[in-house]
Amino acid sequence: MSPADSASRAGATPEASGDCSSGTLGKQMILFKYTPTFRDYLLLNLYGSLKVLGLRRIAITWILATILLVFLKSGGTTSPIIYPLYFLSLIPLLVILVGALAYFGARKRWNASEELRGVRDYKIDENGVSVNGPSFNGFLEWKNLAEADKGYGLYFLKTAQSAYYYFPVDSIADQPQFIQLVSDHVSTTRSFRK
Repeated sequence: MSPADSASRAGATPEASGDCSSGTLGKQMILFKYTPTFRDYLLLNLYGSLKVLGLRRIAITWILATILLVFLKSGGTTSPIIYPLYFLSLIPLLVILVGALAYFGARKRWNASEELRGVRDYKIDENGVSVNGPSFNGFLEWKNLAEADKGYGLYFLKTAQSAYYYFPVDSIADQPQFIQLVSDHVSTTRSFRK
């Protein structure tokens, strides 16, 4: 992805990072603006769909069941490998179906909800995550965040109610500081810490 592509896609501009003396002397604070794009919103929906459905676990279970069917199938006029192959062919169809449903659902919500497209000011510090936009202001203490993850070029901060704060990885100027700050307060995945 070119730098121009990245800048126009992300709409994120780090304004300040590191130690800040405005009311939080000596504490870590990360500030940035982010304008969500449909691409990022779609990736959030795909990420959430795959997490909720546990598609990886389903695919692995499906493959193992298919292999088991191959070994258990005996006799008959049809080759024992034919029937399980029908089951394996359903995995790509399932992936396509989940992707299509996520796309059309995300497109409908994106077009209907102006607040999804508004500029957001993020402030992440020792107290928690604060997000301010044109139609909302919110603050979430660390204890209310369940998990932090990274994927598809985005950071995902998941609340206990399975809502997500999301923003591009390149919106954070000081990655190590951000990773350490979040890791100190929230359960993180291996991909988040990379």
